[in-house]
Amino acid sequence: MIELNNVNTKSFHNYSFNGRFDKVNLFFGQNSSGKTALSGWISALDSDHSRVFDTAYVEREVRNTETMRGSKIIVGKEQIDSGDKIAHCQKIISSLESDTSASAELKSAKSALAKIMSDEIATAKRNFQSNNPSKSKCAI
Repeated sequence: MIELNNVNTKSFHNYSFNGRFDKVNLFFGQNSSGKTALSGWISALDSDHSRVFDTAYVEREVRNTETMRGSKIIVGKEQIDSGDKIAHCQKIISSLESDTSASAELKSAKSALAKIMSDEIATAKRNFQSNNPSKSKCAI
């Protein structure tokens, strides 16, 4: 059972609460009234059995997304991590597809260059042979 005796954190100075906590407890109050400080103190006191639904929890456990097909919201750290891994893999796939496309373009350009060079060599060879009609050997 959690007891609040002489709490000294943030805005609390020797604060004690003699009431009983239930399995689920909700804290309501105005801004800056100490809800986060109190819930953080309770959570630190018994972190294995305490769950605090606060901004940090929502940032850690809930993700609003438009990138996952068919999903608008993802709940739970494991699902968020899986979604992040999927997004990372999709980026890698996109990058590889881009690299593959560039590689195919490079291969095509090399092939075109090789054909141009081959044609130029064949033309030069024909021109050389037509300008040098004598194939006979001359003895000196």
